[in-house]
Amino acid sequence: PAEITVIPAGGDLKGNVKRWMGQVRQSKVTDEQVDQAMAEAEAVEVSGKSGQRYVLVGDEETIDATIVPLQDGMSLFIKMKGPAETVADQAEDIQAFLQSIKLNL
Repeated sequence: PAEITVIPAGGDLKGNVKRWMGQVRQSKVTDEQVDQAMAEAEAVEVSGKSGQRYVLVGDEETIDATIVPLQDGMSLFIKMKGPAETVADQAEDIQAFLQSIKLNL
């Protein structure tokens, strides 16, 4: 099983990526590792808005997270967390889900 969440929230991009990496890795996450993950992010479009999709592989779990900046410092976070195999198997379905989202802003 894996968990998917879709929430609007604030926070800086790098801080969120570092926190997520810490959720799936037992070792300390360095700034260099966070910078690398941010550089490897995939550009995506969600409801006409540009976002970044991160696949953060951990020791046993993986996070597939998309961040879509909104207004007033808020972003939409679409995140799947679960066993690495499950998250990898669902990559195309998550992409289809991202394309299906319609924001009413």
